[in-house]
Amino acid sequence: MGEHGKTADSVMESMDWNTFVAISEANKDPICWADRSESPPLPEVPRSPGRAVQLHQKFSSPNRKRPIEESIRILEERQVKAQLQRGRLQEEKTHKLHLQTRKVLEVREYQDALSRQRREEMDEKMHRAEHLRESFLQEIVKKAQAEEAKVCEIAFINSLEAQNKRIEVLQKHEDHWARVQHRQREKQRRHQEHQAREEAAQQRHRLLETERQARLIEKERKRREQDAKREQLRSERDKAREEALREKARERERKREARNLAFQMSVEELERRIQLKQDESSKRYDLQLEQIKERASSVPRPLSSDDAPCVGLYHTQKWCTLCKIKIISPVYCLSHLRGKRHQEVVSSLTPEQSDPALVIIEAPLEEQGLSKLQVQVGERLRAGKKRARKLKQKMAGWAKEQKVVVNETVQSKAKSRLQKVVNELNKVVESHGRQDDLDVGILGHLDHVLSEISRVLSFKISDDIICFCQLGGVTTLVQLLVIFTRRVVLAKPFEKTLISVVGILRTACGESVDVCARFILTNQFAPTVELLVQYLATPQSRPHPHADDDVPAYLAPPMERQLCLLHSASLSVCPPLLSLLGTILSRLSRCAKYESHVLDCICLLVSVGFVDRLSHCFAAILVPIIVPELEQLVIGGINLLIAATGYLHRRVVHVFGDPPDDTTQLLLVLKQTELGSLLTLLYAILLHDGPPRHSSVPPPLSVHTLALTMAAFKALNNIAIIDLKMMQACLGSEGISLEFRHVVSYLLWHCSHYPNSALLQELILSIGYCCVLNSDNQVFLQSGRSPTLLQLMCGLPFDYFTKPELTGLLYPTLIAACYNSQENVGILSQEISCKLLSSFLQESMHIFKEESKGVVGVPDFYSLPYRFPKCHWESALQFFSN
Repeated sequence: MGEHGKTADSVMESMDWNTFVAISEANKDPICWADRSESPPLPEVPRSPGRAVQLHQKFSSPNRKRPIEESIRILEERQVKAQLQRGRLQEEKTHKLHLQTRKVLEVREYQDALSRQRREEMDEKMHRAEHLRESFLQEIVKKAQAEEAKVCEIAFINSLEAQNKRIEVLQKHEDHWARVQHRQREKQRRHQEHQAREEAAQQRHRLLETERQARLIEKERKRREQDAKREQLRSERDKAREEALREKARERERKREARNLAFQMSVEELERRIQLKQDESSKRYDLQLEQIKERASSVPRPLSSDDAPCVGLYHTQKWCTLCKIKIISPVYCLSHLRGKRHQEVVSSLTPEQSDPALVIIEAPLEEQGLSKLQVQVGERLRAGKKRARKLKQKMAGWAKEQKVVVNETVQSKAKSRLQKVVNELNKVVESHGRQDDLDVGILGHLDHVLSEISRVLSFKISDDIICFCQLGGVTTLVQLLVIFTRRVVLAKPFEKTLISVVGILRTACGESVDVCARFILTNQFAPTVELLVQYLATPQSRPHPHADDDVPAYLAPPMERQLCLLHSASLSVCPPLLSLLGTILSRLSRCAKYESHVLDCICLLVSVGFVDRLSHCFAAILVPIIVPELEQLVIGGINLLIAATGYLHRRVVHVFGDPPDDTTQLLLVLKQTELGSLLTLLYAILLHDGPPRHSSVPPPLSVHTLALTMAAFKALNNIAIIDLKMMQACLGSEGISLEFRHVVSYLLWHCSHYPNSALLQELILSIGYCCVLNSDNQVFLQSGRSPTLLQLMCGLPFDYFTKPELTGLLYPTLIAACYNSQENVGILSQEISCKLLSSFLQESMHIFKEESKGVVGVPDFYSLPYRFPKCHWESALQFFSN
């Protein structure tokens, strides 16, 4: 058995593992024990007798058992072999690590050798350079030494003598210092002995002092208790005395401020009277100049189609005897003489009969009254008063509904401060609410309260602003504005306070839509509009002589219009009011929840005549604006028009469809006021010095002028989107067409020298809206001296013809300007190829077909479908392709 085990073990050791696995798999029973137990029993084979006994004897034979010594020996041999195998693997691993370490060391030694070699080379170079430098310096020194040898010898002799003297002095000093140190050591020793004695005495004194301090502390405690009682009584008496003194000082300060304000008002009244006399004198002088100018203008002279006539109105209106039309200004005169209507009448007459000097005469007396348009405006203003009353009643109903709604209170850190200042404002309003005027003495206290509110709201924290609104601060401020409306003439202190009130309202409404909504729903919008209209139309010095409830102010003579504008109540008050209303309308117009409320607010603005009076102010400006307050007023008025037209513009589905119902009558007012006199304003500001000369460089426009111009054209584009036909009719009318052509031509010329992409975008849009499907308006693109308006558009920077985002802006305007106009196409073909427009149309048609299959999104009013009607795309493609 032992020999058999050894043979099996030797066979196992001689074969590898794969061979052993293959032999085991071959001898393996294909049926596992689980399958065998589940399978049916095999048929029994008859066994030979005595088989069980033989198997028992075989299995129980003692030869089958291996001795323990043999098993231990076999295990020890296996462990020895395993140990040898592990040692061999460990040696191989160690050998590999040694090889890797040796390679790393060799690489490091090589790198160190390289760096050492480089360092040596660098040191050698530096040494060689240093040697050269020293040799060069030595040569210079030798040359210098040759010249200064005698001087050096003398200096050396002198230095030797000085050194000898210094050595003698130092020797004496060292001897003296040694004696001083010896004395110092003796003194220090005596001092230490004395200090030891003093320390012993101090120890005895400390024990005595500790006992004495304990007694003193007890006495001091009792004395402090008595002093605290006496100090408390004294502080209470001092506080009462100081409070009485502060009250007297406040009373004295109020009286002093009241005396100062009264004196200031008297001074302002005197200045106002002097200014009134000066204005009357200036009026007489201007009237004489106007008469001289009219007599000079009656002399016949040749008129060019590109002349830019002077700004202003005729003092005596003119009359065209051929067309039976009244002419109010030189601009309208030139536009009428070059207009289609006048040219049709003149074409059948001789040159002598059509001479402008004979045709244009002073208007007869029976024709100088109110025109048909002025009568319609008067009727509309009278009807607007009734409509305004109904709207105010409706807004008052909003306030009653708002009182029923209970809103959640907002937690603010500054709530206590806001509550205090709101209570102070309520006291002022309650004490002066029933009086006809505001007391001058209360202004100091009121300014202090308003400054405190401004400090709290200046951080622009929404919780503070909403809390201020919930506490009734906005309502109280508007009531304070109503009190200010009772004063026809405002002194400077009152204007300052009023500006502070409006500034706080603007801050509150500009940071929160909820505050804007509460401002409207609590019926604060109507009093603010009344205040604005009053200050926009009421002169400070005296009422306008031509002011009438039935006749708008802008129909007054030119000199009176100037005086009305210059004496309007506080140019510093109107801009913040305009900004406040514009902010409210612009923020709420984006909320679908308040659409009906915003619509009623716009109706109120139109009904009270705000647009008419704003148009009057714009038309009264005849020279460039140099007063900052007037610039802010104009920009604020235009921004308010943008907010109103922007709300109506968002309700438009398509530009070329039917215009929306003009329930606000804003479009009617803009039509009657010639688009709010925006083009007249731009013409007076930009072309006051005559027509532009394209051979020279234009003067740069100021930042405020550019902002004003861009806002005006943005308002015009909004009007075009709302009602395109009305806008085209106004721009094509006599006077306005000439102003529009000159203004746009000048601005395109200016943008060619001073690039301004935002302004250029608005100009291109307005030109496209003016000319699309309107053959009469297409004509003025080619009129005037070269370069014409169409040539200026073709001469825009190269990016507008290459970049897709800019070609999508320019090409629709060129298509609208040249569609079905052979003359314009001829001018266009001289500058650019018409294939660009046809290719653009094809691409747009392809893109539109793909986008029409998807979901319709927000209208893009810069794209071609909203600037040129889709129904004409095929014919336009054929027109430009041919």
